[in-house]
Amino acid sequence: MRLSELFWITPIIYGKPAYASRDYLYTELWSCMCRFPKHNKKKDDDAKPKEYVKNKKAYHLIMYLAYHLLVVDVIGSWFVTFTGNEVITLRQDRPLVFLQALVLAILALNSGFNIVGYSMQLFHCLYYDGGSYSDEKWHPLIQNPILSSSLQELWSLRWHQLFHTTWVAFGFRPTRYIMQRVMAKSPVKNPMPIIFIAASLAVFFFSGMTHEYMVYTEVGWSIYSRHFAGQELFFFFIHGLGMMLEQNIIAIGKKVLPESVRNSFFIRHVVGRLWVSVWAYYTFSYFINGFAYSAVWHDNPMKIVRPYVLQFLRSIPNSQAFCGSLL
Repeated sequence: MRLSELFWITPIIYGKPAYASRDYLYTELWSCMCRFPKHNKKKDDDAKPKEYVKNKKAYHLIMYLAYHLLVVDVIGSWFVTFTGNEVITLRQDRPLVFLQALVLAILALNSGFNIVGYSMQLFHCLYYDGGSYSDEKWHPLIQNPILSSSLQELWSLRWHQLFHTTWVAFGFRPTRYIMQRVMAKSPVKNPMPIIFIAASLAVFFFSGMTHEYMVYTEVGWSIYSRHFAGQELFFFFIHGLGMMLEQNIIAIGKKVLPESVRNSFFIRHVVGRLWVSVWAYYTFSYFINGFAYSAVWHDNPMKIVRPYVLQFLRSIPNSQAFCGSLL
């Protein structure tokens, strides 16, 4: 999909040659985790790009990997006590357990993506950097989305950026380019908000369609078309609309609330996180249902501590109250 921008979108929409340098491809691959210093020619032609000091070794990455593997193993051990159908009906049947599952699923996804990220970074560290790296230059692939205080922060900063350049190149930029030409002929005086909204929603649309395809390949056309078609698209699209709503609320807040109130701990951390939590609670089912049908968590290859976790859970009185029927 990312290469389609090089071979199709760039020549057809922008009228430019289908060309990408080796450095461009390298930057595209690693930009989801690595900061590449940019030289600002407008400010100072003699200025050099920032140099990052290598202050950590490859064994630090191995330690991070071990931690996230352990998290996935422990949380996955709890999830295997549930059948797929139990998770699909969890919000209706056991709302508090569904909230627990939501929190643990986000933590597991955080560790799962960071396993991928740290594995990639370890390869880069050993192959390109001689076994050391700068922790200022590199950041985790996904950065604790459970701490998000806004949907904007969730999707733009904390959620994994593995396909960020793909969505920008495949969805955002072409939609913005086309909308700019369409709106140039319209009587709207300031079309930029409309153009930005359309381009942003295009990113969520393509992300939703990608997850639709993943569910389809997981469960097959018959089950997908009868039970899950459109749920992933709805999940991502409603989060895109939520971001638009959020930005409007913030704009109104700037007009009616003093800065001291807007930037207070209560508004930024309590109200903000409550807003994200409520939005996630009522939409997460649309994301998980298609994958829950085949209970993908039972395929978790990390099973080192699973016997001990299950033994511990079985030793707790009334553990069925917060576990599944398979315990």
